[in-house]
Amino acid sequence: MPENSSASIAVLDRLIEIDGAANITFENVKFANCAAYTSYAHTCGQASCALPAAIEISNASDISVLGCTFEKTNGYAIAIEHTFKGGKIQNCIFSDIGGGAVRLGKWGRGDSRTYEKLVRGVEVRNNVIYKYGREFLSAVGVLILDCADNIVADNTISDGYYSGISCGWSWSPVEISYAKNNKILRNKITKIGQGKLSDLAGIYLLGMQEDTLVEGNRIECVSSRSYGGNGIYCDESSSHYTVKNNTIIGAQSGMSLNKVRAVRVANNVIAAAKCPITLYWTNKGDYRQDLHRDAVIERNIFDWTDGFLRIAIAWNKDLPIKKFDDNIYFEHGQPKDSLFDWAFGFGKGTAKFEKGGFAQWQKATGFDLHSFNADPQIEDGEPQNIELCEKIGFVFFSTKSAGVKGAMRKKLAELGLK
Repeated sequence: MPENSSASIAVLDRLIEIDGAANITFENVKFANCAAYTSYAHTCGQASCALPAAIEISNASDISVLGCTFEKTNGYAIAIEHTFKGGKIQNCIFSDIGGGAVRLGKWGRGDSRTYEKLVRGVEVRNNVIYKYGREFLSAVGVLILDCADNIVADNTISDGYYSGISCGWSWSPVEISYAKNNKILRNKITKIGQGKLSDLAGIYLLGMQEDTLVEGNRIECVSSRSYGGNGIYCDESSSHYTVKNNTIIGAQSGMSLNKVRAVRVANNVIAAAKCPITLYWTNKGDYRQDLHRDAVIERNIFDWTDGFLRIAIAWNKDLPIKKFDDNIYFEHGQPKDSLFDWAFGFGKGTAKFEKGGFAQWQKATGFDLHSFNADPQIEDGEPQNIELCEKIGFVFFSTKSAGVKGAMRKKLAELGLK
């Protein structure tokens, strides 16, 4: 080590613990340099959800963190674990984090799965989150477990190796889930995955989530190591929520739906994807088969550059979809007859994917009878072919202002972000 230099080693894995308090605000404080030793990696599970946090809160209400900075917090920066109501995490900057920025809820279920013991009514708003997951690659920018009535809005999230936002924590369609009425709105999420991990998304959703809404988000540049580099991923047994008016640009898979039911996917723009949408449903022998009903996929624009639209559905043509129509499809390089790829009987070991053009897809499935295979002329995530879009009832929107607002937007330039 050069003469007159110094070094420091973080020792504490938690800087502040709050239990049984109310009405506390941290404002304009810098939190930095806490440890999360690599032994935690063996017990973290999906999303590194068991990591400690620099600030851990439980059995409390109305605790807010405003205008603070978090650097080199090697687990999550903030974790609100259980029995909590109210509070804001707002106008903060999270950077160079070993884990993720914010975790709402606690790993494992136990007695926290009653409504009174949930994390409820938290606003995560107008924050900059970048360079996260530096030690624990599977950490998420904002992780919401079994929690209700929370808002994640107007955040800029960038440069992570796993998902930007993850919401929901139940893989079963028959098990009670308290993840409900969460709102994920107007966030800008970029540079996710970066070829490091798989089965991830800009926004990852899991399980039953009654009245949850994902709207107005802009997601760019999502890539995986091998599979599942999704813009938005409605994973196992997703149900009872709405995904609408979102823009996804340059994802390996624009959108993926895995064994969903009663999910509405409407009026989204998926542009410059390698594969615009991937859908999988269960086979007849799965105990969840009868519950996989009433999915609606309508008024979306699917634009892709390299690959095909892949559908693997159910066990026969008794399909679990209420409506799959009024969409626009355009594959660059195949302007008149985009390539589709589908299979009935998926999961039984006998299915073979069929490939065909748009007309063959319509005839084989009965889907998209009022849809179009034509160029929506997308520029910067927005369709310019107004006449075509009006034919499917598309409602025009813009996500160019997604992400942080006001003074926080000015700080993006200082941080070298857009």
